[in-house]
Amino acid sequence: MTIINDGSNKNGTAAAVSKDQRLDVSSKANKRIFYVSRDDGRAFVWTSTFATGGSDVEVLYIKNDSTSRDLYIDSAHYSATAACVFTVQKHTGTASGTTNTGVNLNSKSSNDAEATSLGNGAVTAGTIGDTLAFLSVGAAAAENRNWNGEIILGQGDSIIITASANTTIFFSATGFYE
Repeated sequence: MTIINDGSNKNGTAAAVSKDQRLDVSSKANKRIFYVSRDDGRAFVWTSTFATGGSDVEVLYIKNDSTSRDLYIDSAHYSATAACVFTVQKHTGTASGTTNTGVNLNSKSSNDAEATSLGNGAVTAGTIGDTLAFLSVGAAAAENRNWNGEIILGQGDSIIITASANTTIFFSATGFYE
C-alpha cells in the first residue's frame, strides 16, 4: 500500500482521498487577475476617451508608484471611430497631463491604485522608449489584447499608449498588483 504524505509538512497528514479512492485535488483555472481582484482587491482598470484632433497623440500613461508591489498589465480593450493603430511603449522621464485614476474592479474593496495615470486628451510624454505592442483597430470596431500579466512594471516603471489617427478613441487597460 502506497501512502502520499503532505509534501508541505504543514500538518504531518497524508493527502486527502475521496470515498471512491481518488486523490482530492484542486486547481486555480481562472486568470490571475480574477484571484487578485477577489482575494486582495488589487485589480484595476484605467480608461481614456477623447477626440484626438491629430495623429501620434498620447492616449494613456500609467506609472507604478508602489514601493512593495509590481504592477502587471493584464489586458487592453480599445476602439476608435476611424481606423487607428495604438502603440504601447515603455516610458521614462516625466509625463504631465490630466489625472486619470484607476478604478478598483472589486467594488467591495477600498484599495486605491498605487499608480500615476494620465489620460483623456491631456497627456504630454516625457521620453518614449521601446515599443511593446502595436494594436490595430478598424473604423468603428473594437478589439482586445490579452497580455496575461506579461507587461510588468516595477516601482517607478511606466508605459504610454499613443494613437496614430485623427479619431475619437476609447482605450481601457486592466492590471493588478502583486
